[in-house]
Amino acid sequence: MPLPARRREKTLKIEGTYIVFRPNFGGAADKFNREGDRYFNVAIPPEQVDPLRDEGWNVKEWAGKEEGDETEYFIKVKVSYRFKPPRLVLITSQGRVPLDEDTCDMLDWTEFQFVDVILSASHYTMNGAPGISAYLKTGMFVVLEDELEQKYSHLPLIGMDPILALPPGEEEDGILDGEVVAEWEDDERLAIEA
Repeated sequence: MPLPARRREKTLKIEGTYIVFRPNFGGAADKFNREGDRYFNVAIPPEQVDPLRDEGWNVKEWAGKEEGDETEYFIKVKVSYRFKPPRLVLITSQGRVPLDEDTCDMLDWTEFQFVDVILSASHYTMNGAPGISAYLKTGMFVVLEDELEQKYSHLPLIGMDPILALPPGEEEDGILDGEVVAEWEDDERLAIEA
């Protein structure tokens, strides 16, 4: 007997967007947040607001602080490690850095060029009205690097293989492919091991 088909979770992909307001990937308690609740707000293009609201996504808006400010539309995204952890990746000119529950708080202080996210829908009903809470499934956070970070991005990080740090297309002249062999006297080896 075949297993019943499993309902696929609904997802929403938003590319080339940005974070609205200060994020709280660390889950710090504040005026509007309980200790341990991690979240950020992701911007929604105005043309997608009505279709997303029609589907049940909780799209909020903020008119700004001053007269004439453009209205920003956003979705609050929860970052939860309770059941299935999200995939968070910090992207720099040197490569990708996967983040976990212990390291994702570094995103609270990082400036981004843009972010790409996939959000999972969690359906709820409140006071008889259905809605969708957004949970982060996948987040690619592209760091906004200044001119000095870009200038030195080709240099290896401590502990990184120097070959991996060569700029793309650069020749490997002067780099020898070989093996380092140490010659030990028996008493020297014992002294080092002790």
